[in-house]
Amino acid sequence: MSQLIEKIIEKQEIKKKQEIKKKLVNELYEICDREHSSCNSDCPIYAINNCIPENDEHDNCECFKNGTRMLEILEAKED
Repeated sequence: MSQLIEKIIEKQEIKKKQEIKKKLVNELYEICDREHSSCNSDCPIYAINNCIPENDEHDNCECFKNGTRMLEILEAKED
């Protein structure tokens, strides 16, 4: 019985983590949508790099309006 309860708790934790990640991705997108024309330290990616991560192919920010990419950069920076 305790194993069943543990599995239920584990699934709930995974679901909560996925929901939190989705909210973070959406909020990061919204930040970029508001700030992209001025690219400043109100953007967390700009703030941690003191500049934008350049995308040479498109001549703009590597994570332009891409909340998932922004989160990946932020998570990598924590390591």
